[in-house]
Amino acid sequence: MAARFELRPSSAIALLAGVVAVQACVALPPRWLDAALTIAALVMLRVPKLRLVVIAALGFAWCAWRADIALDARLPTALEGRDLEIVGVVEGLPDIGRDAVRATLAIERASLDGTDIGLDGRIRLSWYDAPETALAPCGRWRLHVRAKRPRGLVNPGGYDAERSALERGIVATGYVREDASNLPQGTRAFCIDGLRDRLAHAIDARIASPHDAALVRAFA
Repeated sequence: MAARFELRPSSAIALLAGVVAVQACVALPPRWLDAALTIAALVMLRVPKLRLVVIAALGFAWCAWRADIALDARLPTALEGRDLEIVGVVEGLPDIGRDAVRATLAIERASLDGTDIGLDGRIRLSWYDAPETALAPCGRWRLHVRAKRPRGLVNPGGYDAERSALERGIVATGYVREDASNLPQGTRAFCIDGLRDRLAHAIDARIASPHDAALVRAFA
């Protein structure tokens, strides 16, 4: 008969305590320490009296390791301000403003002067004076961009742009440079955002007030 794993409230609290402890660190521990802590915790898992301590240690090591990976995935500092070529698929609905179209792309390939740079994740781009059909949902584009690491002002209790970028897997932000190579590369075969875009346009066509249309779109 297979053993049944039961997650007790005390175990969940211990795991959460380990994760929260990472937030109090001034700097993340090295990865070898995460690995050593995980191995030690697994060895001591057989000691019932230390179960909660072990679970908290595992939560700490797992959270620290994941945070380290997320930070390493960001655009390398040496590539900030350089002109990159990005091939990616538009995710979500673009924000069409008076001055620019803003959208998030899932990066499929990134290169510098023809050499791949192995950038994985999402990039948030602004395209000023963009073509009318630019960055439509689900569209794949090859773009000439200038990017930097996500960053923002540090205001206690306020919006944290860098933390938001980490949560959403955004590894770089930037803008599209005017270039003849900025061309569409087709559309993703199946993409739910295409349906969302059609619904948004249908709402705009039926509701005259932009404010009311935006409110309906938010709940659609």
